Parts: sequence; C-alpha cells; structure tokens
Amino acid sequence: MVTNEQIKLRLRNKRDGILSEGYLVCDNCGGFYELQPGEKIEDFNCNCDCGGTLKYFKQNPYPPNNITEQEPTSTLAYVGYVSIIFFALASIVIGIILYRRGGNDKQHGILILIISSVLVLPVLLISMLIIYRTYM
Repeated sequence: MVTNEQIKLRLRNKRDGILSEGYLVCDNCGGFYELQPGEKIEDFNCNCDCGGTLKYFKQNPYPPNNITEQEPTSTLAYVGYVSIIFFALASIVIGIILYRRGGNDKQHGILILIISSVLVLPVLLISMLIIYRTYM
C-alpha cells in the first residue's frame, strides 16, 4: 500500500525533475513500468505477461506530449460562419471581433474575414459600377 507521504514524495520528485529510477519496457507489446524509488531491476522478472522481454531504460522511452489541449471553438465563431451565408457584412464585424479576441478565435476570425471579403467585394464593385454608370 502506498502512503500519502510516498505519493507526496513522488509528486515532489516529478516537480523537481527527479522522475524515476528508470523504466522497464516490453520489446513485444510496448508496455512499460516506471520503477519507484527503492525498487531495483533485480526485483523483477524480465518476462512480460505477453511473452516479450522487459528491457531497462534510464529515461522514459515514451516522452509525454508537449501539445497543449486545444481550446474549444467559441459559439461566436460558428455564428460567424453561418452569417457568411446570409449576412456577409455582419460576418465581417464578427470576424473582426474574433480576430481581436486572439487565441483559437483569431484563426477563425481571419478565415471568416477572408471568406466574407471575397463575397462582399464583388457585390460592392458591381454596385459602385452601377451607381457610376447611372450618374455619370
């Protein structure tokens, strides 16, 4: 049974960069076990349950992913995409708001602005040509 003090010690060691005494890794199934302080490789059978052989590694052969969890897309981003279809000018405003928020919303804001601009610019140009031809 692991005591609270042992758990605190393990957490403190991880925080301080003292990760473990090493790792036993199966060459067949890839399963691994982190040796705890005080445990030695001699204390273990070198055969895995799958029939493979356990090999000792000083450092973790499977380093943790340093990928941060992606934040969820905001509802405003979805509204921006839907508004492109119906209200291109409103989606430009929404795109600007998303862009100014930063983070994941910034990318959606840029995309909404690009799509909205592509839809709005031809309409504005045609309108300007019609007004020009009418009054000039």
